[in-house]
Amino acid sequence: MKAGELAKIAEGGKVRDGSLLVDLTATGLEIFYIPEMPPVQTGDATFEIRGQRMALDAPDGWVVLPSGEKVSIGAGRFTVEDLRPDPQTGVIEFTAKGNAHAVLDLLDQEPLGYVREAGLKPGDISGNAEGRFRLDLPLKRGLEFEEIKLKGTAQLTGTRGSFGGANIEDGTVDFNVTEKALQAQGDLMVNGIQSELHWQRIFDAPPQKQPDLRLSALLDKAARGKLGLNLEHMVRGPVSAVVSVEQVPPRDRPRRVGIQADLAGAELILSNVGWRKPPGRSAVIGFDLGKGVEGNTELQNFRIIGDDIAIDGW
Repeated sequence: MKAGELAKIAEGGKVRDGSLLVDLTATGLEIFYIPEMPPVQTGDATFEIRGQRMALDAPDGWVVLPSGEKVSIGAGRFTVEDLRPDPQTGVIEFTAKGNAHAVLDLLDQEPLGYVREAGLKPGDISGNAEGRFRLDLPLKRGLEFEEIKLKGTAQLTGTRGSFGGANIEDGTVDFNVTEKALQAQGDLMVNGIQSELHWQRIFDAPPQKQPDLRLSALLDKAARGKLGLNLEHMVRGPVSAVVSVEQVPPRDRPRRVGIQADLAGAELILSNVGWRKPPGRSAVIGFDLGKGVEGNTELQNFRIIGDDIAIDGW
């Protein structure tokens, strides 16, 4: 290193290639990456500095949560591309594997709180989870949620639990998460009906601005019965339907559930108006499920639109 070079580095100058090399190996490390979160414990790990870049690689590790549950960590890497600025920017990359309770509990630790921000609790979902995550964050005290950038994907198998008011019995759900939103989609059983799930939670949006959870399914007579839609006097045959479920209802009314259906493959009979639609003719139907004063089911905001009919009412 040339004379005066250290002073230039302290003032923000570039570290000359090859002027600073550090290599260390260690076993049994505890890595405190974010002060409030439980540390990563490692097997063998390597630490290196090359000029102004630092990297810590831990191929195998684990996190023991306050609950006592353990999450296996793989391919762990902590890098700082430039050690000179204050604060530095750190990048944490890792894979995680464990039961869904434990993985969600890890993502819900302070200061992350991603599961709470999604309107869930770690115990709401069971199954097996495996995912890959990346966190970009300033290395400073008093880290705020909005200062963390997150990208992650995860898959839950054998999933059981609740998503936005829908009870999930079994299936596979794929998640994509950033610091702004959580998205989920998958194939699963809902009340015994094979369905496709589409769900999104926007972290900084108020409850009334959250998009509805959507379940898509082909509803035959048996499936409609499981949903409490006893409509054989009106609809006969398979119906392709999308059920929209309000995520967070106001306190003064029940959760809103809406149904949109394509009736092209079904027979539709409206005896009160003397109209019948045979299978093969296009028509769509939509309504919200509600309760009448006597406790019976009401089809509110009811509408049918077809080639030769347009009806609305309840």
